[in-house]
Amino acid sequence: MKKLFTLVSMVCLCALNANAADVTVLTDSPDALVMNETVFLIKEKGQDNFIYGSNAQNIMMGTASKASAETNVVTGYKLELDDNGNYRFRAITPAGEWYTHNWASGEGHYCFLNAQPAIGGVTFNLGIDQDFEGGSSWIINSDGSIQNVGNGGYLAGTKTTETAEMFWEFAVVTPDPVVPDQEVAILTSLKPFVENETLFSLKNTSLDMYLYGSTAQNCAIGTYDESISESNAVARWKLEYEPLGGRYIFRAITPTGEWYTHDWATGDEHYCYLNAQPSIGGVAFILGANQDFKDGHCWILTEKDGGYIIQNKGNEGYLDARWVENDNGGFYQTYLAENPVVWELVTDPATSIDAISEKTAETKAVKALVNGKLLIVKGAEKFNVAGQLLK
Repeated sequence: MKKLFTLVSMVCLCALNANAADVTVLTDSPDALVMNETVFLIKEKGQDNFIYGSNAQNIMMGTASKASAETNVVTGYKLELDDNGNYRFRAITPAGEWYTHNWASGEGHYCFLNAQPAIGGVTFNLGIDQDFEGGSSWIINSDGSIQNVGNGGYLAGTKTTETAEMFWEFAVVTPDPVVPDQEVAILTSLKPFVENETLFSLKNTSLDMYLYGSTAQNCAIGTYDESISESNAVARWKLEYEPLGGRYIFRAITPTGEWYTHDWATGDEHYCYLNAQPSIGGVAFILGANQDFKDGHCWILTEKDGGYIIQNKGNEGYLDARWVENDNGGFYQTYLAENPVVWELVTDPATSIDAISEKTAETKAVKALVNGKLLIVKGAEKFNVAGQLLK
């Protein structure tokens, strides 16, 4: 016998601020939601806290505004009955379509709110019974708890627990209206970097350490000498600017002054930028534009204490670094923090033609960006890309 519950009747939640999304808590029974094919979000009772699909198969918890954002892959669920009278939550995209990806089981790769076998496992957007039998089936109890048929655990946001720790209701969320980007003037102090295409290093002033690309798409942080090592994938950065929205973009530059590229990055040429994962706390990456999510490669810079606070446009986290303990002692990791720190844009002497010449063997020719121009340097001689000797 399946268990039903009655949802608390509310017309809408009070907005926390003028820009908060409108939330209507549903009063329909689960069977009515099945019959009407209603698309809704799963909401913690009495809280502005929702379950949604952020990217690929990842479940997250967040506010109504975050849960209903069009940049998410799943912004709703549709309730269905399985053969045993239990409920399944079919994942729905912002466009109102069934969510699908190639990791999910089944011919259509359609996805459902799922659970791993172990209690405590994270809930996923996977195919029916992808992890284990009954993993996509749930019992909705009268107290608002939701229990997984497969592992017997209770839904607790991004995991299941042995006892009911969180209680749920269903709600329809009207997303925030999309605010058009406003044209914003570039900061005066940053004009030389953008207009002259100056190469620079990124220094975290609180740690006195520098951000660079160690290998492939991995960011690292270390001393200045470590950051400009010839063995790095990315040693420096070049600033670009988008007046709409006031977004700065950090183009990844190799030790030889070229635009860094690798096959994992998006785009025909696979060019890379300082990027970020969707969740705050995620590591900052060197990926293609908008690779993980919209505006993940865009940053808002504000002046602070002689440097700049660097905030991600996509998830609003602040660029920072922290020490992470592991079996080998630990390492510094770049990540997106909730609180801002100050960074400096440090010009590198190797961007001057003389410094490049001194570090280059006489018989070895390399390409280098010098004051925004691509040159070929061979010993003390400098050539343009057409091979003409520069005086």
